[in-house]
Amino acid sequence: MPNCVWCGDVTYVWIGHRWAYLAVVMDLFARKLVGWAMPLSPGSELTSNALKMAYEKLGRPKGVMFQRPRQPL
Repeated sequence: MPNCVWCGDVTYVWIGHRWAYLAVVMDLFARKLVGWAMPLSPGSELTSNALKMAYEKLGRPKGVMFQRPRQPL
């Protein structure tokens, strides 16, 4: 069922002359990206902006569980 479990992660990408930070949110049912943010500096707003985009884009769903994947050993 859509909008039950979202997953997200943060990474950084080289954009020509500097690094940018990328936060993504994926709906695990649909396996689609539903939110993202890509500022030039890291901060707490990086992940919250990606979650806000997903929340607004999908009609403010209720009861969504968010899981960040485990880091590899």
